[in-house]
Amino acid sequence: MLIDDIVAMRARSRARAAARQPGPAMPTEDRLIGGVPVRVYQPDARPVVVYLHGGGFVFCDLETHDSLVRRLAAATGACVVAVDYRLAPEHPWPAAVDDTVAVITALSAGDRPVAVAGDSAGGMLAVLAALRLPEVPLLALLLMCPNADPTLSSPSVAEFGGATLREWIDLWLPDPAVHTSAEVNLLAADLRGLPPTLLVTAELDALRDEGEALAARLTDAGVPVRHWREAGAEHNFPTLHDSSPEAAAAEDRYLLAAAEILNGAGWLADTRSSYDTVAGSYADQVRDLLADTPYEQSALALFADFVRGGPVADVGCGSGRITAHLHELGVDAFGIDLSPKMVEVARAEHPGLRFDVGSMTDLALADESVAGLVAWYSLIHVPDDALGAVLKHFRRVLRPGGPLLVSFHVGDDSRLKTEGYGGHPMKVYVHRRQPDQMAARLREAGFAVEAQMTLTSAESRLGAIVFARRQS
Repeated sequence: MLIDDIVAMRARSRARAAARQPGPAMPTEDRLIGGVPVRVYQPDARPVVVYLHGGGFVFCDLETHDSLVRRLAAATGACVVAVDYRLAPEHPWPAAVDDTVAVITALSAGDRPVAVAGDSAGGMLAVLAALRLPEVPLLALLLMCPNADPTLSSPSVAEFGGATLREWIDLWLPDPAVHTSAEVNLLAADLRGLPPTLLVTAELDALRDEGEALAARLTDAGVPVRHWREAGAEHNFPTLHDSSPEAAAAEDRYLLAAAEILNGAGWLADTRSSYDTVAGSYADQVRDLLADTPYEQSALALFADFVRGGPVADVGCGSGRITAHLHELGVDAFGIDLSPKMVEVARAEHPGLRFDVGSMTDLALADESVAGLVAWYSLIHVPDDALGAVLKHFRRVLRPGGPLLVSFHVGDDSRLKTEGYGGHPMKVYVHRRQPDQMAARLREAGFAVEAQMTLTSAESRLGAIVFARRQS
């Protein structure tokens, strides 16, 4: 493919975009972020969504995707930063990834949470950039019809044709040996630690199968994934928004899900900041609770008997009281909590014991490294769509046969807690679950459930305790 042909095709794609209906009116700014040209939509809004356009790594730009990005910004209420990354063949890999990383790095230094979105080639760039930035706590990945496998070896490529796309990928990745490398091939990459992901595929799309393989691999890696296939839809169906009511409806479903994820993905940040605020008061109120709860004491003693040597993780340890109680029972326990202030309190109240700041959504523990794990009323703030991934992380770090002890509030509802522990402001959802529901989720995650009980005590008006073991 000659450069003159590419220039002409780029001009035609801009002309097609110019003929479409404009997106919603809103303030925009064209400027540089991280040295990269961008267009910022709704500059003062939050969170921030970095958007990577599609176009086979060779075509498209800020103008071709302007109406789509405006609809995304309007639907989510977010500040969207569309990136005018460098294109092949003038700038082959890794230029586009480098540009994306530069923008995300600059934005993440601010005080607004950041998510990353992309369609087609932009979807692949979004994931590759996230993999390059494990230290950045991204809110979410929002992917539509993403590229995932530069080898283009899936059946849907053969079904719908991929010859032209193969030319474009060869321009972006001139070295064929790179096509299978984990540096660019998402079906070979280690996807652990990526943020919650929305991934929508289209039935009549050459990239359908590799996108769905990516969704499966993300799930296997413990990433919370929301995926569906749009029946009857073509690749990048939002480009047909003006002419096809079906395509417009499909885009609306993507936009609604993106808004839900962005509004809900902040639960970790809300939980962290809420417990940072109440850490001291929380510790005062729960310090002596266990003394008045004989059944909970018995459950912890039984769990301690089950542990056969090795460290035990108290995940969501709060002020460290359960960690300390297990230590008194002869267990080599350590605590992990999302709240840095809570960990400060735990270290002060229980000197000599180990307490780490960390998230149960991405435990920084080696595979099969703990002999047991406790989640004592710490899953109550985890939404249903993230619970499965959390339980899979528990399974990952537990040794085969290792015991798991989970306690939680019983019920069928979720409620927003805006005040607690000394009257301090909070913003956390408390999710109540039925014991059978929790047992089913544990089995789905690879645990054998051995016992469960409900009880009323100082710990909970109606609580439940479930014993389980990691299956081999």
